[in-house]
Amino acid sequence: MPELDFTVEDARPEPYAAAPLLVFKLRIRNTTPTVSIRNVMLQCQLRIDATRRQYGAQDRDRLVDLFGAPERWGQTVHSQLWTHVTALVPRFDETSVVDLPVPCSFDFNVATTKYIYGLSDGAVPLEFMFSGTVFYEGAEGQLQLDQISWS
Repeated sequence: MPELDFTVEDARPEPYAAAPLLVFKLRIRNTTPTVSIRNVMLQCQLRIDATRRQYGAQDRDRLVDLFGAPERWGQTVHSQLWTHVTALVPRFDETSVVDLPVPCSFDFNVATTKYIYGLSDGAVPLEFMFSGTVFYEGAEGQLQLDQISWS
């Protein structure tokens, strides 16, 4: 069974999208290079890890609606779900680089929108969790599949 490592290398806005869209460049490395990957049905859960950043006075004032009074933030600030996205990764042997498009519409997740607009600078700590199904060639060339555990 192949083992896959995931690395997010870059993020950029898609300037010609019909709706707001971020595109993350994702590098997938097959750590079992003797196994040829036919394709991967990839699922990605994106979370905002609000505990990984510092908040100034202006940020705290703007985020009261979301997290409550700043003196309670030790209990109320936590990681929050942003979205789920999927991608089909084509055949590769050792490494593949794919674009992971993430829609950023206002109505998708109001809490995420409030959080982002509540920050005085652009640093948003993200956590990417990957799962899905990997299709690969067995020892005799037969098609095999296996689940990718959340990582």
